[in-house]
Amino acid sequence: KRYWGRHLWSRGYCVSTVGLTEELIRRYVRHQEKVDKQIEQQQKELFK
Repeated sequence: KRYWGRHLWSRGYCVSTVGLTEELIRRYVRHQEKVDKQIEQQQKELFK
């Protein structure tokens, strides 16, 4: 399902959480959010 300007799920995903701490997973998600925002900004630049 899509929402305005964003997707429900980010493009990447974490396959395995075995051995990962909650903090590592949170950092992974924050990093993915930054990457998604960068891609979104680049896409907006294409249509100016």
